[in-house]
Amino acid sequence: MLNALQRPQHREWLLEQAEALLEFARKARQPLGFAYLDKNGEPDFGQPIQAWISCRMTHIYSIGALMGMEGCREMAEHGIRSLLDSFQDPQHGGFFEAINHQPDAAGHAVPTPDGERKTAYAHAFVLLAASSGLIAGIERAGELFNAISGVIDRHFWEVGAGKMRESFSRDFGECEAYRGVNANMHSVEACLAAFDAQLSLGVAANDERAARWLARANSILGFVLDLAGRHDYRIPEHFDAHWQVLWDYNENDKTHQFRPYGATVGHALEWARLACHALAMNQKYGVDAGEHYARDAYGLFRQSLGNWHGDGAAGFVYTTDFQGVPIVRERMHWVLCESIGAAVALDGVNAADAPVGDLGLAEAYVATGLGGEFSYWYEQFIAYADRYLIEAPGRWHHQLDTENLPAEGIWAGKPDIYHAFQALMLPLLPFGPFITRAVKISSAVD
Repeated sequence: MLNALQRPQHREWLLEQAEALLEFARKARQPLGFAYLDKNGEPDFGQPIQAWISCRMTHIYSIGALMGMEGCREMAEHGIRSLLDSFQDPQHGGFFEAINHQPDAAGHAVPTPDGERKTAYAHAFVLLAASSGLIAGIERAGELFNAISGVIDRHFWEVGAGKMRESFSRDFGECEAYRGVNANMHSVEACLAAFDAQLSLGVAANDERAARWLARANSILGFVLDLAGRHDYRIPEHFDAHWQVLWDYNENDKTHQFRPYGATVGHALEWARLACHALAMNQKYGVDAGEHYARDAYGLFRQSLGNWHGDGAAGFVYTTDFQGVPIVRERMHWVLCESIGAAVALDGVNAADAPVGDLGLAEAYVATGLGGEFSYWYEQFIAYADRYLIEAPGRWHHQLDTENLPAEGIWAGKPDIYHAFQALMLPLLPFGPFITRAVKISSAVD
């Protein structure tokens, strides 16, 4: 166990901060979904209602419902309902990426011109929302799970490649000639959640209804972790339709929110966390995959630490080139959140007797008095969040400048609570199950 978690006051602080996030985001609820929040936690009506935000909020409030937090079940029910009734395309199937705040004269949701496209990124989050809703027993979550499963099977899952296609036109007639690691990363998360959702319904782990989701997560993970290992654990993110690396992709748009140029530090940390969760699931259910996941997760974590204070200032830079030179030096809250999750997950792997080399046992870290390697880094990351990111309980700055002052540019406002909430909850939960199921079976948050 991480040393900090042996202190009751730290566990109380984590839970209080998580509950404050649930309270902060309540104003996001709008008739057709969940709005993007500005820096004061008010709905930003200049932004459309976006699927990824509505899905993330549904996922998080499903967890809140399991925690017994007042009003969270109603928020999760609203999210599931909005995804089915507002975001689902009644004509062509699938789910819109973004819709207008105002419905048409007949009361139907209207996609924005760009938002009518069907993207793997949005659909991965629909699967995540449906899975968490199922685990939490949210009304109509099963209906949503069946709908999104069918869309992924028919359109997004590319059997020959063993990965997700990126995006389609509204009618699914045109497939984008691009493949991306970001959408596939969130698809891994969603597939792990879907596997756990089926287990929560009593489906056996080796039943195809459950097993296919873990198999898909392993298929994507195997490709990305092998790729990472061949590039010094800096992950190429952009590919053509045949999965050939596009090294110069977005060279002229280096700060793109979802497809930035170069290697994204936070994604390396997120892949490390997901690899650890998949490893635990594989081991528990006898799946013959992922024997190298611990090694690769540690490689990603250690390489990412080279970007901690990498430009001389506290925190992680956003992106680097493939020699580790910083490109975009602004600090994103989600990167720090994923560093917390990675430290927690690697500590869980280490405690489960799956270390590689000196994983977690470096004498230099023990000598600090903070315990092993992951205890040391966990405390560093928590201290940074407390000092620079948390404006007040429930209010996390989403972007800081190179001097760690609040900034905008890549991200405006405080759009959602997904990364921060998970970073606060993961340390409190048993290692192995996906976060929603871990809350369901845990007494840590009673």
